[in-house]
Amino acid sequence: MAERKWTDWQYTRDELKQTPSVASGWTVEREEMDRAKACTLVYAAARKLQLPQITSASACVYVHRFFMRHSLKEYHHYVSIQPCLTIAQTTYLYFVCRMLRRRVCFSRAKPKNRCVNSTYLSR
Repeated sequence: MAERKWTDWQYTRDELKQTPSVASGWTVEREEMDRAKACTLVYAAARKLQLPQITSASACVYVHRFFMRHSLKEYHHYVSIQPCLTIAQTTYLYFVCRMLRRRVCFSRAKPKNRCVNSTYLSR
């Protein structure tokens, strides 16, 4: 696989068949099966933890992105899902907090320079 930028995440069909796992000797079918197992485990863990669907879907995207750069021979597919779920949940919480902050700031009758009310801070 040719050297690519880390920000480049669109692949051709030929590139999808030349992943690091395939280069290390795995078949395309075996790699697809292990990726599917990883995503199944992501969805099961997210369901048990009562995480939103957007978090589990994002975690699956992160799993697929990870294995476009690293071989399944080096990293077991079950080990890679925990960091992906953590990153997806952190990203989701960041955007939720950002949306709430915007909503609180824009819902005030008299907009101020800061979102935090000074009377709240003096308590």
